[in-house]
Amino acid sequence: MDKTALAIKVKQRYEKTWLGQKGVVAVGIGKVGNNIGIVVSVENSTDLATIQIPDTVEGIPTRLQVTGPFKSL
Repeated sequence: MDKTALAIKVKQRYEKTWLGQKGVVAVGIGKVGNNIGIVVSVENSTDLATIQIPDTVEGIPTRLQVTGPFKSL
């Protein structure tokens, strides 16, 4: 299995739990350093202190990014 496919499978296993944390607005696949990983978007920088996301999950790196709230169009 290639790294992107593996990252997608791992994301699918954890995204519901992560989205249940206050301040997490999205979970996706993207660049983490020079690798493919899981990008967790948070509403604001004050949420970073309370969000529980490990640096790697099942060997896949993760990255938190502040995006602000998402609005449907």
